Amino acid sequence: MWARDSTAQFDLVDQSSISPPDGAVILPKLFRRATDYLKDVATKGFSGNLADWIRSVSASGTRNENDQVLVCGSLPVHLADLLEQRNKAVAFLVDPIEITFVEK
Repeated sequence: MWARDSTAQFDLVDQSSISPPDGAVILPKLFRRATDYLKDVATKGFSGNLADWIRSVSASGTRNENDQVLVCGSLPVHLADLLEQRNKAVAFLVDPIEITFVEK
């Protein structure tokens, strides 16, 4: 983790909100998903939130962005299920230290 880790709660307005020098520092995998989500919002007019986008892209069959995650070593859950978004505020519902991504 980073000294300024903001994964627990961050605003997702545009790319600058999660990019250096002043953006939120979040998990790299979440950063990549958020970046692709923002691109689809801007270029394809996607209107849902980040979790909706992760589920939508994964369901389309082109690529699976909804990674399985172990929380405290328990049964796997999907990445999108760990996100809650209200307007531009995104919350990661578990402590990032307690997760393990399941390899594809």
